[in-house]
Amino acid sequence: YFLFPKFSGSLRLSEYPLWQNLKEFAPELKLRLAYGETGNLPKTTAKFTNLVTNNISGRTGLVPADERGDPDIKPERTKEVEFGFDATLFHGDATLEFTYYHQSIKDLILDVGIAESSGADVFTTNAGEMRTRGLEISLGLNPIKTEKFSWTSRVNFFTTDSEITKLDVDPFNMGGFATSLGTMRIEEGMSPTTIVGAEMDTVGVNPDGSPILRHRILGNATPDFEMSFNNHFTIGNFEVSFLWDWRQGGDVINLGKLLMDFGGTSPDFDKIITFEGQQMKLGDFRRASFTKRTAPFVEDGSYLKLRELTVNYNLPSSLVNRLFAGQISYLRLGFSGRNLLMFTGYDGFDPEVSQFGNVAIGGNVDTMPFPSSRSYYF
Repeated sequence: YFLFPKFSGSLRLSEYPLWQNLKEFAPELKLRLAYGETGNLPKTTAKFTNLVTNNISGRTGLVPADERGDPDIKPERTKEVEFGFDATLFHGDATLEFTYYHQSIKDLILDVGIAESSGADVFTTNAGEMRTRGLEISLGLNPIKTEKFSWTSRVNFFTTDSEITKLDVDPFNMGGFATSLGTMRIEEGMSPTTIVGAEMDTVGVNPDGSPILRHRILGNATPDFEMSFNNHFTIGNFEVSFLWDWRQGGDVINLGKLLMDFGGTSPDFDKIITFEGQQMKLGDFRRASFTKRTAPFVEDGSYLKLRELTVNYNLPSSLVNRLFAGQISYLRLGFSGRNLLMFTGYDGFDPEVSQFGNVAIGGNVDTMPFPSSRSYYF
């Protein structure tokens, strides 16, 4: 069996005499600290090498699967320390929440490529360690509150970054379709969402005089930070609320641009550029060199979206009683929408979409699936 301990605690400083002189400014302050360990079990097929059916010349038999098992594989172990505080400020008109966390993963489970001479493609094993740390801040405000008008607002900020701190196997690429089409580089000292492609840089020379090559870093799929802005207004019988989402950074591999280049339909296809002294169309250049140059398809995925908008009107109770003879006491008319506006410099339809869904590594590949749907409700 495996043991995964957890504990948490908090301290309300505002309950102690030393805080009494500060209660006018911050009537409530609570400190938080937590530690926990969790496990991520390997998939059921990872411990053994399975046999699968195969047909050769009309004869059916069993052969080892392409994935080799590791009889010594064990669960990943994640250790996380989290601390922060919750504060109420200015007689309850503002709240502030702060959280910092540091997470370390040992016995990282990875699907590692192995030599073809082994008769397999992948070996699933414990092969490294990873560190993740992040910061979350939430500020709530109630700046105006009268009988006819009120305004409440909440701003959330969060950022995170990860690093492979130990790798027991050779560095390898993971996710995407192919290295030349953009993929993630799993290498010690780098983020697991580092984007590399076909480009290589010379970083040294071997004793025999041959160059030491390394994949050129083209970007990182992890955003620099993300924020949300939620506001709610009450104006008489009207209620208006809206939510903005802002993502800064987070690179996307825009293979939709390559697909449009193949068809000659990308918006900048006919733009004339000069390369090595020759003039050519930009689209022709990209599609002729995509196996050697991935960088033209890696784009900044920053965006600002109006995620939600709601407008409601509460009919006066006297009018509702007259209209429905007292059978209904409350009636609200309203409209709401989702994904109504987007501001971005990204060339594709939507930097938030992904060919491979919401996966931790390799989920930032855009091959022009349907963008986020725009919805209206009445």
